[in-house]
Amino acid sequence: MSWGPDLWDSYHSVVGHVAKGTTDLVDMYGKFVKEKAELEKDYAKGLRKLIAKFEPKAIKKSKENEELSENSGFRTFLVETGYQAGQHELLAEHLSKVLVKEIQNKSVEFHKTVKDNSKHAQLEKERLDTSYFSLEKIKLKYQKTFHDWKDSERNYEIADQDGTISRNEIMKMKIHTKAKLKLFE
Repeated sequence: MSWGPDLWDSYHSVVGHVAKGTTDLVDMYGKFVKEKAELEKDYAKGLRKLIAKFEPKAIKKSKENEELSENSGFRTFLVETGYQAGQHELLAEHLSKVLVKEIQNKSVEFHKTVKDNSKHAQLEKERLDTSYFSLEKIKLKYQKTFHDWKDSERNYEIADQDGTISRNEIMKMKIHTKAKLKLFE
């Protein structure tokens, strides 16, 4: 099937196909983003639990009141892991609140556009049907005037060749034939 002559009168089936495909795609994106947000939230929660589990209970300090470098390095690592958990929390919040709403807004916008386009297509179809109806009406009128002119012309020629009709009647028929010809044209 080509995208030209085979689909010119299949507007509704094409729009239905596109709308269904887009709705399915938007639904899939929405579900994906929601699930990803949940995973990010769970991951951040897991990181926070891990940090709490491994955070040193008592800080071991040496004689000069300084923390041991191993403890200091591990504490810095835990702080950085806490920052990562915070980033995952922010990402989960952004995904669940902002991105899902944007996807829903785009979906509503798309459905509104499809609805507007369908209304516009219906109006154009009605105009086309009206034009076809007018064309058919004019065609019938044209055919009628053509047949009237042909009948009038044939009657005039028969009367002109027949000697029994007066010249005055023949002239009336000729004028009538010319009038029919003007209507036809």
